[in-house]
Amino acid sequence: SLTRVKLAALLLHEPNLLMLDEPTNHLDKPTQRWFEQFLIQSGMTLLIISHDTAFLDRVVTHIWELRHHKIEEYRGNYSLFTRLKEERDAQLQASATRQSKEIARVQKFVDRFRYQANKASQVQSRLKQLDKVKRIEIQRDPKRVKFRFPLPSTSGRQVLDLVGASKRYGEKVVYKTLDFSVERGQRVALVGENGAGKSTLLKMLSGVLAPDTGTRTVGHGVTLHYFAQHQAETLNPEHSVLESLEEVTKHAEMNFLRGIAGAFLFSGQDQKKPIKALSGGERNRVALARMLVEPANTLLLDEPTN
Repeated sequence: SLTRVKLAALLLHEPNLLMLDEPTNHLDKPTQRWFEQFLIQSGMTLLIISHDTAFLDRVVTHIWELRHHKIEEYRGNYSLFTRLKEERDAQLQASATRQSKEIARVQKFVDRFRYQANKASQVQSRLKQLDKVKRIEIQRDPKRVKFRFPLPSTSGRQVLDLVGASKRYGEKVVYKTLDFSVERGQRVALVGENGAGKSTLLKMLSGVLAPDTGTRTVGHGVTLHYFAQHQAETLNPEHSVLESLEEVTKHAEMNFLRGIAGAFLFSGQDQKKPIKALSGGERNRVALARMLVEPANTLLLDEPTN
């Protein structure tokens, strides 16, 4: 709802240039569909940052990729960009392979005839040839997050139950006599429009928010982690990445915590960076990493990919 209000405030100014940073975060599907059509038909110049590739496919006409401290431009939507990028990278790799073979061939000639007087001019010519070669460098893409959640103990069949639960905020009734049950091994998606009560339900299931009436029951052997919609905002901004991981455990060894931080692409001095110096995406990685420190057999995730 807050995202919709902010977007509405922007659009009321009728700008001819709109810069949007992750605009589809927290938008329900009907609102997102309306927003996409508005942007397409508006005629405004748009600069957009988004991890929502389907949104980019439908809206944008150009892609600017920030890669290795440079900007590379592609015409078309996101799907075309990925295809063109793969073709370009394949061509570059083929060129680099051919160049490497040619350099090896020339170097082999130099090494073989370096000390033969009758070949001196040819050797010098080849050396000059090697000096003039502009080497093709293949820039490797950034590392990807690799991790596994620690194996937790198994819970009983019934994991979470709400019986006769109700919740209201002032005059607004969100739930009235709600019955809800989750069993071991289920992977449940909560869907609905903004304001339907999805986050409220997760909060009640996690125990963060008590229902006004009704009961919440946690099954035998259940251990749970709750990832809130704005989980990264709960991190202490003064603590470092490692200190933030230490907060959620009393007995983990430092090498273990460094390993988890490394799995989430915080290595070396980056592990000592304060939370306040991190980008939004990096803070989300720290918040997710904190869930790894102690194993759990039940995860409650509110917009974890935002």
